[in-house]
Amino acid sequence: MRNLYALIGNPLSHSFSSQYFNTKFKQEGIDAEYKNFEISHIRDLKAVLQQHPNICGINITMPFKQSVIPLLSSLDISAQKVGAVNTIKVSSGDLIGFNTDIDGFTKLWDDNITSNVASAVILGSGGASKAIENVLQSKNIFYKTASRTPKTSSQIPYSSIWTEGYNFHAIINATPLGMHPFADNIPPIDTAKINSSHIVIDLIYNPSQTKFLQIAASQGATAINGMPMLIGQAEKAWKIWNNLI
Repeated sequence: MRNLYALIGNPLSHSFSSQYFNTKFKQEGIDAEYKNFEISHIRDLKAVLQQHPNICGINITMPFKQSVIPLLSSLDISAQKVGAVNTIKVSSGDLIGFNTDIDGFTKLWDDNITSNVASAVILGSGGASKAIENVLQSKNIFYKTASRTPKTSSQIPYSSIWTEGYNFHAIINATPLGMHPFADNIPPIDTAKINSSHIVIDLIYNPSQTKFLQIAASQGATAINGMPMLIGQAEKAWKIWNNLI
């Protein structure tokens, strides 16, 4: 039975992971398959594993990056630091959680941003935003996280982004707003204030240029989509699954 790799999340119609990994398998002559499993509740992961005992690696995407943690046997230090899991290694029945979003966002940042960035605002407070926080901390960049319901001192309401005296250089969308098939959606901020001094990053990669990025680019901002992060986190996941690190 060939090795099976899985993507768990909801929705998954936007995802390129299956195409990415299956192309990789074909190009490298690897006898394996990657499938999407769209589930309605994280408890359904158990049924997926029972029905497919040949699963040896799993990617976790929204909205399950945090709710999956109680189902795991252990957490790697990367997942412990972030408090979210996007990669699972299945080993002798154990489920070991990792976070490769840190590696993915680091790749996106290092490959695309050459100027010094003093401050950033992260739009959204889910699992992906926690990985971004970790990277910004490692780079000594001041940041705040915008949330509809701020709960900590590092979080602010969306309405405060432009009104509290902040001068954020980078604006990072870590919400699903604008993702296929709802491409007309944008994060709830006043986009008219975006200008050529800003770097706008959208973790969404489908569509390749969200409405949010289109607006930013049209107003002179540097606009970067999420494809470099997808590739970076996927390559790190593959190394984890195959004991290459």
